[in-house]
Amino acid sequence: MLGFVKFKPVQFIVSFVPFCLGLGLCCSVAVARSVGPGSQALAQVGEEVLTTRHLELDFLIDRYQLVNKGSSAPSATPNSTPNTNQGHVWEELNLQNRAVVDAALSKSLLDAMVVREADALGSATIRKEQIESMVADIEKTYRGFAQWKRLGITNDELQNAVLRHLRANEYLQLKTASMGIVIPDEMAQKYFEANRSRFGGLPFAQFKEAIQESLAQAQLEVKLKDWVEILKRKYKVRMLQTESSISEKPVSK
Repeated sequence: MLGFVKFKPVQFIVSFVPFCLGLGLCCSVAVARSVGPGSQALAQVGEEVLTTRHLELDFLIDRYQLVNKGSSAPSATPNSTPNTNQGHVWEELNLQNRAVVDAALSKSLLDAMVVREADALGSATIRKEQIESMVADIEKTYRGFAQWKRLGITNDELQNAVLRHLRANEYLQLKTASMGIVIPDEMAQKYFEANRSRFGGLPFAQFKEAIQESLAQAQLEVKLKDWVEILKRKYKVRMLQTESSISEKPVSK
């Protein structure tokens, strides 16, 4: 009815990353160049170049965590795309679609910057057992997919990607927790009074917690956007593709 949601800081981060990074707009744009067979360079964070291969792997790790949260792993027959709810894992990463690439690239860029920040500040490391367990489960989950075989992801490559993914998520949680945003009752009451028509004549007490959570989320989003802009400058993020290069340059089959 009101659009209020339970306050989960990290959950909504990805939704505003494309806007924060201003892909193709705020970053300096260079001519696209190839990096390895069938892979295209998209962006650079410091000395690290992010390619379409990085995006595909990062995207699959994100999707793995999403579809396996509280559910069993997707099944597949060899050399085929499974006809299950998890089939979208592959279909959504359309490298010919600019909007899809921007969204995936935003998440990969955020992870790359956050990991650098975590390393610079000496953030706690991820346990080896945690990495190995996730790697084994991802390989088991995806090994029946023809697309996974096409990518030819090595175990070392997957371990590095999983480590970065876990490190980024861990540090983002620490960062959001450290911001300690608290919405006082008076602020929530003021919002309620200013928007009373939206609450159908029901009492403030019924909506107080939801209002506080929603206002806290809005404030946190602003703070995180500012932080991301600082990271962009600090780690010299820049784009390496033209506006049309994604759709013009084919990727490996």
